[in-house]
Amino acid sequence: MKPNAINAFRLRNFKAFGDTQRIPLRPLTLIYGANSAGKSSIIHSLLLAHHGFETGELDVYRTKIGGEAVDLGGFGQYVYQRKRNNVVEWAVELDPKQLQLGRHHKLFKSVQNLTVGITIGSAIVEMLRTSA
Repeated sequence: MKPNAINAFRLRNFKAFGDTQRIPLRPLTLIYGANSAGKSSIIHSLLLAHHGFETGELDVYRTKIGGEAVDLGGFGQYVYQRKRNNVVEWAVELDPKQLQLGRHHKLFKSVQNLTVGITIGSAIVEMLRTSA
């Protein structure tokens, strides 16, 4: 994967963000805003994603990179409004032309954007809630 393969990432139901937020990434990405606007939530989501990819653990209190400085508090704390029946979604948008797909590159020739994501939480609880 080339360095500019990731165009953006998205998150939903994570800390300050209930609705899906799309954060575009460029060679230089600045995160700024008023207090309590969600700047730390963006950084915390990246720490969680990195930790999850490295360890497979997603019910995280502390990450290796964040150390003692960042306490995510586990799923019950970082899920939006601490509603354990919500699911957290985290995804990256990739430019397939920047991926090293080998012999599979023809499959993605007409694809402009590829999204890969993960859902954290109980989808069964979500399905039961919506069917009731």
